[in-house]
Amino acid sequence: MGHYVNEKALRYQEYITREENIRHHTYREERTQFELLRAGDPRALDARRKASRENQPGTVSLDPLRNLKYLTVTNIASSCRAAIEGGVDEKRAYDISDLYIQKMDLMDDPAEIKCLGDDAFAFYLREVQSVAKKRVVSRHVSLCLDYIYNHLHEPIPVRELADLTGLSPSYLSALFKSEMGQPISEYIMAKKMEAAQNMLRYTDYSSAEISSTLNFSSQSHFIRAFKRHPGETPYHLIGHLYLFLDYLSQSMRSAIPVQSGRMRDFYIKEAINFIEQNFQNGISIEDIAHVCGI
Repeated sequence: MGHYVNEKALRYQEYITREENIRHHTYREERTQFELLRAGDPRALDARRKASRENQPGTVSLDPLRNLKYLTVTNIASSCRAAIEGGVDEKRAYDISDLYIQKMDLMDDPAEIKCLGDDAFAFYLREVQSVAKKRVVSRHVSLCLDYIYNHLHEPIPVRELADLTGLSPSYLSALFKSEMGQPISEYIMAKKMEAAQNMLRYTDYSSAEISSTLNFSSQSHFIRAFKRHPGETPYHLIGHLYLFLDYLSQSMRSAIPVQSGRMRDFYIKEAINFIEQNFQNGISIEDIAHVCGI
């Protein structure tokens, strides 16, 4: 088997680098930003900006756009690993990486790709900082949290969690509430609502499909639970909006035809803008419907 890279090619690359006065960042400079990210240190952003400002990126493709995309993927992967080392859940970290890379793959504007790379780095930094702020929990409760995260689509009885931890159901329930500040059932419901909001915002799933995916007994049960769940950000209200529009799509086709994706997207965009601009004033679904004219 032959070598893809040989001494002659390396010598030529060295010559080009020297003649064009290209200075790559050093390994130490590269590691500094990721070590600061791993520690959740805000100085990571300055280190990243400094490295980008003072050094020339490598050339891994002769096509400028493809070169930028390859380097951005590498950077996101390094940020992902640093975040995992900083305590971010592995699955969550990889999901973040996948989403950013998928989004970047559709871009063809270099400035937009650079912004995406910076945003991914900042996002991972916030994730590490968030982990550091969370209270330290016992090994038993930590096992429960991981299990719940990975099994939201299944029934999760307390007995099952008790068997997992080797504790009695009553003792585990008391321990969980003491450390997490809420009963196991409330925590599971909160996590299901969080997942539901993400699915409503970022997928094409209907409320019926989401209720089935998250193992609710019926669509009406899911909608009742969603409405009862307290929210603290505009995104909770946006979640209500998606349920609202999904309902209208099914029962009032003349208002938002199911086949009219553009019309639905228009209503959603208008409503989200209204929510984000007026959230502090206190608004309701009725206010949103009025603004959208539906």
